[in-house]
Amino acid sequence: MKKCLKKWISVILTLCMILTLAACGTKDNTQTGTDTDAADTSTDTGADATDSGEEKVLRMSRNYENATSWDPLTHSDATTMFLAPQIYEPLFHLDMDGGSVPWLATSYEVSDDQLTYTIKLQEGVQFHGGYGEMTSEDVKFSIERNNDEAVGSLCIELLNMPNIASIDTPDDYTVVFNLNGPDLDFITRLSDFQATVISKKYVDEVGLEGLTKAPIGTGPFEYVSGTPGVESEAKAFEDYWGGRPDIDRITYTMISDTNTNFTAFENGEIDLVYVHYPDKVNEFKDKGYIPYYLPTPQLLYLYLNMQNEPLDDPLVREAIFTAIDPNYFNDSLFYGTESIPTGWMPAGVKYSLQDYFYPEYNVEKAKELLAEAGYPDGLKLTLWSVNDDISPPPCLILEQQLKEVGITLELQLVDFNVFMEQVRAGTAPLAVLYNGASVISDADMARYRSEEYPGRNWVGLTNKEYDDLIEKALASYDVEEKTEYFYDAQRLFMDLDLMYPITTYGYYFMTSPKVHDIDLWGDLAPRLYKATMD
Repeated sequence: MKKCLKKWISVILTLCMILTLAACGTKDNTQTGTDTDAADTSTDTGADATDSGEEKVLRMSRNYENATSWDPLTHSDATTMFLAPQIYEPLFHLDMDGGSVPWLATSYEVSDDQLTYTIKLQEGVQFHGGYGEMTSEDVKFSIERNNDEAVGSLCIELLNMPNIASIDTPDDYTVVFNLNGPDLDFITRLSDFQATVISKKYVDEVGLEGLTKAPIGTGPFEYVSGTPGVESEAKAFEDYWGGRPDIDRITYTMISDTNTNFTAFENGEIDLVYVHYPDKVNEFKDKGYIPYYLPTPQLLYLYLNMQNEPLDDPLVREAIFTAIDPNYFNDSLFYGTESIPTGWMPAGVKYSLQDYFYPEYNVEKAKELLAEAGYPDGLKLTLWSVNDDISPPPCLILEQQLKEVGITLELQLVDFNVFMEQVRAGTAPLAVLYNGASVISDADMARYRSEEYPGRNWVGLTNKEYDDLIEKALASYDVEEKTEYFYDAQRLFMDLDLMYPITTYGYYFMTSPKVHDIDLWGDLAPRLYKATMD
């Protein structure tokens, strides 16, 4: 049975890559953007410039874009807008081990009571478009914008804004953060996309709407033109504080069809492309393309909403967990290149408990549990997921594995926005998604408090003991105490069989052999400030 299923899944994966799933052409711009004709126009322009020798043009593409606004506070991660990491810069950045590295900041000091952080800034950093030198007022403005409801910031929890009492600017190159209470993770909070610095003068001039349409940052490339979520272009910033980049121009085009994307890459029309298929990665390697592996802080999850019958029965949830063989997912989807998680949160994120989650795969036991729960003849459930390149295959595997124990799944593969509506409304009994955690997992655990359902709490957990553990952890200023509260909360959560972390998830981006020296930060966004082209 497994041998046949594995062959069947392989066929499905191939079809997904070649056909890209019919729904790709029907998604809105926040997911897939434009049509192939528009993509061809952009890539042709870049090719002419490069071939003529007039400019070094690096052409980038992927088959999705997750935002239609250039406001960084509306981005969910550093790669929400593909060119954003080349245009915007944070105060600190994360290295690949999760450590904080000064960037627009040069150093910091912490007061003895841990309530005051004094941060020194780089001098001479210029904003694009002639908007002048970056100063402490720009930093203060960039952080305080999170409190403006009109902005709709997604970064309030990541920065723990309620704990920032005030921000002082004693001089142009010094920023002082005054906290209400000690925060053991404060510098880490300032070490990712949520601490992007933007020009106060620019936003005062163009307003919130203007910022959504065109970015002004301090990065090595400055925005030229484009349509958010579809395509964009940037050129080398001549006054970049780190020195003018070697590459003259970069273009990004969203090509929704995966096969078209790969063909453009192999034809030399694209220089950098994201690849999610291990077999395609190996094929490109054999042809001399350069791979960059991104070990993302993401896992493949199955979510169970315990507010939906019969998932309110712990026996049913245990039966589902017992029917899943995670090794088969790893072998079939990733050819054994990923690993099986041992914790609810990805390894490497702060406060993540590992070496605890070891579910038993036992088909006969799963059948017995269903019978004990009152379902000797099985049951039917609806599984929701996203109709993109990577989500349907694991759903098909789940469908087959649960079928073996008598659970029939009705698959609902939909646009990402529709999927989010279902899980946030609490109307998705089962859901599959590749999802990630922040470098600090406190906000990720806090989303499963009772007060967050329905909404961000996709599993319907309403448990006072869990709520109390999270509140104690968030209030603690002792690292060992905080960690143990979070660990206890994770143990309770995992014991309830609410969210199955099936496999780890990494992917590649590939470049043509003429592209060199791309830098990777801990946010897993490629940086081009040191990149060169032959």
